[in-house]
Amino acid sequence: MRIKYKLIIGLLAFTIPTVVACVKHTETPEVQAHIEYANGSKLQDLGSLQKAGNAYSKAISLDPSFAAAYVGRGYVYLAHQNLASALRDFDKAIDLDPNLSEAYNYRGLVSIGLSDPEQAMLDFTKAIEINPRFADTYINRARLYFHQRDLYSAIEDMTMAIREEPGRPQYYMERAQIHLFNQDISAATIDLEQVLSLTKDPEVELEVKRQLTRIGTLN
Repeated sequence: MRIKYKLIIGLLAFTIPTVVACVKHTETPEVQAHIEYANGSKLQDLGSLQKAGNAYSKAISLDPSFAAAYVGRGYVYLAHQNLASALRDFDKAIDLDPNLSEAYNYRGLVSIGLSDPEQAMLDFTKAIEINPRFADTYINRARLYFHQRDLYSAIEDMTMAIREEPGRPQYYMERAQIHLFNQDISAATIDLEQVLSLTKDPEVELEVKRQLTRIGTLN
């Protein structure tokens, strides 16, 4: 009985690694692509953009129809100011999946970099149409409206962004600047005071207090 028991144990020791190896080898390219994409996303969150870009490229080589991987790599290109490559990746992502709001948002930023505000506006608006709760895109479109001196629309978009993410002091700060440009001292004061209630950054606090002091001299 002991000999048979040892024989069974020996067979299991041989069989288990073989089964594991078979499982690894049976992973489809699509599954491997998603693993590389998840790795890229993690590296991007950590700020390792070059490594993230490499992971996204691997995902694309494994699955050339992986739209989100093109968005990820396009973001890395955009961060490095490689606008032509970023544009190609965002275009490809949109061709593969026309409902990727992030692809339109980032392509809008590329268009701004390429001095094409009309295309940027189209892309930001499309991103919001797909995802009406996309705070980042409201901010990007608000900045573009402000650049075009459409203050009403800029404030409206800033307000939508704040509605979606009310805990972001930077949003109130930016809206306050638009109110100041529009000479709406009361609204600017409210936003700056809201920044003080949210921020823990001493430099931001100091700047806001300076602005509130200056505003006080205008009243």
